[in-house]
Amino acid sequence: MKNIFKKPWFKFVLIVIFLIAAVFLLLKLNNLKDGNSVSEVNESNINQYTANPNSDKWIKVNRTDKIQDYKYEFDLKLDIDNMTMDGVLNFTYYNNYDFDMDKLVFYLYANSYKKEEYYAIDPENYDLGYPYGFSSGKIDIKSVEIENGGDYEVTGSQEHLLVISLDKDVRPGKSVQMKIEYKVTIPNSLGRFGYGEETISLVNCNPIMAVYDKELGYYDYEYNSIGDPFFSECADYTARITVPKDYIVAPTGTITKREKNGNDITYVVSAENMRDFGFVASDDFVVVSDEINGVQINSYGFSSGKSNNAALKTAKNAIDIFSSVYGEYPYSTFNVVETNFFIGGMEYPGLVLINDGFYNDSGEDIMEMIIAHEAAHQWWYAQVGNDQIADPWLDEALATFSERVYYEHVYPYEYKDRIFNYVDSYYIRIDNRMEKEYTRIDMNTMEYGDEYSLVIYGYGGWMIDDLRDYLGEDIFYKALQKYLEDNQFQIADREGLENAIEEFWKEDITPWFDENLQVQVGS
Repeated sequence: MKNIFKKPWFKFVLIVIFLIAAVFLLLKLNNLKDGNSVSEVNESNINQYTANPNSDKWIKVNRTDKIQDYKYEFDLKLDIDNMTMDGVLNFTYYNNYDFDMDKLVFYLYANSYKKEEYYAIDPENYDLGYPYGFSSGKIDIKSVEIENGGDYEVTGSQEHLLVISLDKDVRPGKSVQMKIEYKVTIPNSLGRFGYGEETISLVNCNPIMAVYDKELGYYDYEYNSIGDPFFSECADYTARITVPKDYIVAPTGTITKREKNGNDITYVVSAENMRDFGFVASDDFVVVSDEINGVQINSYGFSSGKSNNAALKTAKNAIDIFSSVYGEYPYSTFNVVETNFFIGGMEYPGLVLINDGFYNDSGEDIMEMIIAHEAAHQWWYAQVGNDQIADPWLDEALATFSERVYYEHVYPYEYKDRIFNYVDSYYIRIDNRMEKEYTRIDMNTMEYGDEYSLVIYGYGGWMIDDLRDYLGEDIFYKALQKYLEDNQFQIADREGLENAIEEFWKEDITPWFDENLQVQVGS
């Protein structure tokens, strides 16, 4: 492809084009709601879906933990005046392999914000990602205490790896404990990690265990600005998060206790089988909540107005729909958070960040689409994990397709078809601007250039929809339910998806994927 496809700023251009297209979509949708374009659409039939608190329709998932989860115990204190966070991590590693382990590796993604040349946010996007110019973020490791002794070093191309060498190997089925003390410096950034006018996003900034491969060793992926550059295993988390008393915390996990201590408040958080940990803090949050089948749905917004309640309704509907189609939501809480975040949305287990620019009358339809997408990641990423660098299509294509599933349930009759047409036309317009070229949906993130979003989200979502047509709805959804059950809280790959399909299809599905994963972009 031409060199333009390799320029890092084009992803942002795609986002801008998407927002323009979304505004166009919004205007068209409003016309439909007002009866100005399609007279046969009855407004009383639009967005009348109501989540039904009936657990019988939520598909039960036969959960069988296949490994002993790692244990993270965080003690975190946020310093608002200096925009830093002191952290202590007590970590328990379990050796789930059949050989001794002499080294452990943690990702330190916060250090990817340390220098401009690490490109946590593309320089061309600084006006949005860094509203007041570049601002450095980092994590300083102060000490590491290791059961039975050992030493450590911070290394990697972005200083993003904490390598711990153990004096005593961990035998199969055994464990080792360690204590890591550190300080996080929070950048003035509107990316995933950083602070803005209203919110402080402390995600992807604490140490997290790297994934190990028997043949390749530890994955040493560095942070990059294409896609979601994260790869981690599920674990059990507890955290004590201390903030000023007028701050509210929206975490991954469930708040089990609030402890007031003078001018501070400590939030005690518990989370099992989660692929990551983080939180957003703000003294501007207004929380509106609802519940369905034992799941607490919380929407954290900057007001108690219409948009915050619209976000809550979308989140509740999405959890209900996907639980009824794929398998029951496994966590006790789902948090949707209005955030100073220049990209549309970002998923974490039990927590999604949504761009605050959509929390208004003109942005609510776009917000609905983004929340539906990020909610779907609670199944395709949080529960069924995958290597988001090597196989980004596995979760993103399924999440994009799930937007369609959401709209099919929420919007009846021709209205939902108009939504599909306008969304599809957005990707088609991008496709028409590109040079004709053959590529694949299943490539490594780093092999893509500007075509990443078009191929992974656009063509990937279309491919999954084509797969539904090819298999028929009954087999298709049974296969996805099997895929979820077989790989819940684990790391899946294409073979795992194919095996689940073949359980019901009774034929080799590999040739279908071989053909449909190859696509032509451009015209």
